[in-house]
Amino acid sequence: MCIRDRAYVSGYIRSVKASRPDVLTLDSGDLMEKGDLVGFRTRSRITCEAMGRVGYDALSPGNHDTAYGDEHLESCTALAPDMAVLAVNLLTADGTPRFPPSKVFTRSGLKVGVIGVFKPRDELSLDLAETAARVGAEARRLEEEAHLIVALAHLGPRDCATLARAAPSVDVFVSGHSHHALRDPQIIPETGAILVQAGSYAEYVGRLELRVDTETEEILGYEGALVPMTHGAIPRDDEMAAWVAEMERGVAPQASRPVATTHRQLSYREIASLGAEGLRRAAGVDVAFLHTSQIVRATLPVGDVDVNALFRTAGQRAHEVVAVTLSGAEIHAYVEGLASSRWGPTQWSGFRGRYSRDGERKRLESNLEPLRRYRVAMPKKEWDTRFLRYFQRSDDVVGVDVEHLLALQPTPTSTSFTEAVVRLLDSADAGSSPGDVAAAIQRDALLGE
Repeated sequence: MCIRDRAYVSGYIRSVKASRPDVLTLDSGDLMEKGDLVGFRTRSRITCEAMGRVGYDALSPGNHDTAYGDEHLESCTALAPDMAVLAVNLLTADGTPRFPPSKVFTRSGLKVGVIGVFKPRDELSLDLAETAARVGAEARRLEEEAHLIVALAHLGPRDCATLARAAPSVDVFVSGHSHHALRDPQIIPETGAILVQAGSYAEYVGRLELRVDTETEEILGYEGALVPMTHGAIPRDDEMAAWVAEMERGVAPQASRPVATTHRQLSYREIASLGAEGLRRAAGVDVAFLHTSQIVRATLPVGDVDVNALFRTAGQRAHEVVAVTLSGAEIHAYVEGLASSRWGPTQWSGFRGRYSRDGERKRLESNLEPLRRYRVAMPKKEWDTRFLRYFQRSDDVVGVDVEHLLALQPTPTSTSFTEAVVRLLDSADAGSSPGDVAAAIQRDALLGE
């Protein structure tokens, strides 16, 4: 989440709390490795402190929240001392729980038991089956002291349904991880549990209102909605906004520098095209790539574009950029193979190409010279999670030496996505919008008839 958006989230939450005393504020995780330059440069310490200022009651960590280590997560969340961090399935090295599994909150006489669920990982956590069993056991224990049981789960709707089958006494699932913006609550058929999820990047705050009979512990009715955090329509917390501005000036003073104005929202593909062209120029290479879905994590909204807005789109995942020398045939194999894989295509700059269909497979026609050696740049994350993985896992690659490709050691460059795209837009013709620049790049990358 952009730290600036916390002022609107805070303003909305404060306005709701001012009119009623029975509000419980929950977050289902991934507050780290998301958002803006301030969060990035402080490894999300400021993000956690902001959450404490907003007044969150509980957090269930997401997979990105342990990116800097579990101990770092603990030190960050300590900056929000009134926010409970809950995880029934996240373990320390000796196998003990790292955080409490649950907490009971009382609001207007209603006791709400909240169970935290971390997304299972390969080590130091329970797997999904063990997690489901543990949630079931914790829910049964909470039945003795709570009127309502909520699973605050950094899991998508499908995995939440798995938990529900093992924990039928859970009444509500506050879901995460999958970025679903569920405009209306869903019902898990097997248990009747209510499931909600509020998308990502603070575009919305999810609001769920329940009417509960404390005698029978039945939910008599509910209403749910996603409330868009539209600037100007949502009351801003001015005290939070001033604090954010102060933090930004100290940590990332260039974040608010104006770069351009866009009159329409730019898509992931357009942003990836800007990134590929910007990296090619800034790194001084022949060819550059930027993967559409793996690297780009947010669109560019309508309005004035500053450095921070560009960083939010792909700056986190393309902060490190590497360069390597590849033949035209090797570039061709990567681009063509990736487009037909489950990971989808990457955007390129530095050659012309187009796809055609051959049954279920996409074929690439290009002006790449198979034997020529090209200097190629791409985000390090794309190299690690797309280039290497594609050649490691594909058994139908022909015409290139896969073992040679897997042994290559790319070299770091001195540029990043944000710096490269800022330079690209700064050099654009007067009056050109980011959309105009992206369209020109895509035309240049298209092989003519």
